[in-house]
Amino acid sequence: AMLTGESPSFRKIPGPMSLEALECDRGYGWYRLELPKGVGAKSMMAPASGDRLHFFSDGKPAALVGMGPGAEHRPQALKLGERTVILADNLGRFCYGWRLGEPKGLWDHLYDVARIRLGKVKIDPSDPPDPTPLGRFFTGVRYTQRGLADTLTWTFQHAGRSAERPVILEIDDLRVIGMIFVNDHPAGMYSHDGSARFARYVLPVPDVIKRGKNELKLALFHPYESKADASKCVRVYETKANLTAGAIWSFCPWGIPQSSAFGAPAGAGNGGLPVWYRNVFHVKHVGRPLWLEPSGLTKGQIYLNGHNLGRYFVATATGKAVGPQKRYYLPEPWIREDAENELVLFEEHGRRPDKVRVVGS
Repeated sequence: AMLTGESPSFRKIPGPMSLEALECDRGYGWYRLELPKGVGAKSMMAPASGDRLHFFSDGKPAALVGMGPGAEHRPQALKLGERTVILADNLGRFCYGWRLGEPKGLWDHLYDVARIRLGKVKIDPSDPPDPTPLGRFFTGVRYTQRGLADTLTWTFQHAGRSAERPVILEIDDLRVIGMIFVNDHPAGMYSHDGSARFARYVLPVPDVIKRGKNELKLALFHPYESKADASKCVRVYETKANLTAGAIWSFCPWGIPQSSAFGAPAGAGNGGLPVWYRNVFHVKHVGRPLWLEPSGLTKGQIYLNGHNLGRYFVATATGKAVGPQKRYYLPEPWIREDAENELVLFEEHGRRPDKVRVVGS
């Protein structure tokens, strides 16, 4: 019922909202989109979304959009059914860098996009930029910093669409630290520091983007010393249509089902759909560490006696191994001696738990 959107647990919300705004600050969250009719996109993008989005159409997997192994972060063709369910995965937040406090979930619409051709990049010597107009503190940058630096500049043409159809800037693994300007308007900061190798920026229209020729600048805080072509890492997209503007939005929190909801696992797995597993085990003592080995599974969450132990990620939906961790520590204070211990697993891709083991070290 959850995957088809028929669960009575869904409650209407006014539109796209982050998981934080929906008081769901960890794990996952379920979004439901009811559209007047099926909507298709040759190049669908969710520019304002955190981490990973599982799309289900008519109760079947349709796409996995976002970051990390097994997911696709580039625009892709997707057909949305009249009732589409999205499982939003919160992979956690940065503990350092310039993206602290980033929202999670789906807090803006889905768009059909088309890539805009950028002119050849120009690299010019310049002073480091002043990030003061952005109104934030940025670690590692002195507002009075001076020294050698470069500015990367591109030009592009735009037809001048409405404000409901923004332009999207995408920077992918460009090894620089700098400030973004669009038509000399400060639009953000980008840092390739391990916490933000990939970033998207939604640029409003017509406040920033004008009809005709536009200029995109990445003003660096250092010289551009890479021999790589920066244009291969920078992309700009025009939004051709807002796919979910007419949708009715609903949301349901994610959590462990009631014990009565569990039954015998299906013989051939769960068809690639998310599934909960529950089992019990006994130990006579906790004199040595115990570990969970989720062999044969893919990605999900572990609960031990009601405590959320955390995430496991050992394979993609296609079975491609994801490392390096292969076993997960079961904290001794959470284990009951000479009593029943409950182990609950949330498996995102429906793999069977036949090879899952609890082992001692």
